[in-house]
Amino acid sequence: MTVRSILRGCILFTATVLTGTADATTYYVAPGGNDGNTGTSWTAARQTIQGGVDVATVAGDVVVVSNGTYNITNEITLSTAITLRSANGAATTIVRRSGGNTRIFSISADATLDGFTVQEGTVGGIFMSAGTVRNCVIAGNSGPNCGGVRLQVQGSTPVLVEDCIITNNQNTTGDGGGVVCYSWGGSGSATIRNNLIAYNSANHNGGGIAMDKGMIENCTIVSNSAGWWYRGSGVRISGVIASITNSIIYYGAATFTGPPYDLFGFIDYVGYSCSPDLTNGLKGNITANPLFKDPGSGDYHLTGSSPCVNTGSNAAWMSAATDLAGLRRISSGRVDMGAYESLGIMGTVFCIH
Repeated sequence: MTVRSILRGCILFTATVLTGTADATTYYVAPGGNDGNTGTSWTAARQTIQGGVDVATVAGDVVVVSNGTYNITNEITLSTAITLRSANGAATTIVRRSGGNTRIFSISADATLDGFTVQEGTVGGIFMSAGTVRNCVIAGNSGPNCGGVRLQVQGSTPVLVEDCIITNNQNTTGDGGGVVCYSWGGSGSATIRNNLIAYNSANHNGGGIAMDKGMIENCTIVSNSAGWWYRGSGVRISGVIASITNSIIYYGAATFTGPPYDLFGFIDYVGYSCSPDLTNGLKGNITANPLFKDPGSGDYHLTGSSPCVNTGSNAAWMSAATDLAGLRRISSGRVDMGAYESLGIMGTVFCIH
């Protein structure tokens, strides 16, 4: 063995130790599996998602879930910093409550939940005090103090919800139908980024989102509703350490108390966003109709003539990012407002021979 090969081996060993992936394992879940299996291959797959999570005990482990509808009667708990992801995306991997009174997922570690449809929870869809949820469809959940997602920011751990569709959820007793985010102290913060949040409702304020700490970035928050006696059908901001950037907040349902219908609370911390409740021209905000392609049919992509095109504020995270449809986040030098980048004005192509 040469000195060079010894050094190479030492470098590889050191890198593995430093990244903490030496003992990380990938486990598999499929409807035809068995929770008595090891889960270490598709042929030895576990049958339930919780069964797959239970064997992933080392930070960095990955659990891959095959296509199917997974019915649960108890919440799935992620308490270790693992990645739980679907094999083929949210459209083919559905997790739903089929009995009992339960939410669908509870995340209390720096774990990642990626690519699931989460539906029909009766204590809300997802509870998070840490971790990341991305590429999910969170729909048709309801419950007291939580509709779609409840973020409980505490300690120093960040919480992130990105690239999700959050729709038709209901908070039956409090604020925040789509997402509710409240701080329980500490330096941690929440980021809600690149999401479509639509058709949610809250018994109180903030049909789309209610937040007292964190950031809302490049979200399209539309057609949500608050309680008849309350305000902020789109977003209710109740803390001065919460901010909104590059977002569209529109088409909120009217309430008995009158306007503002879409955006209510500390709106001084809103910039480069579109809502009828903002001051046009102040901090880059606009109030004009965002001109979606077909909002009546739920198509909230921007038309080429939308005032939200090329009027956002660029940020470092966008350089390698995509929008909710998987397109480049910045397509024409300056980011668009909302969750979707515009493809521009489509014209006629002439072929000259």
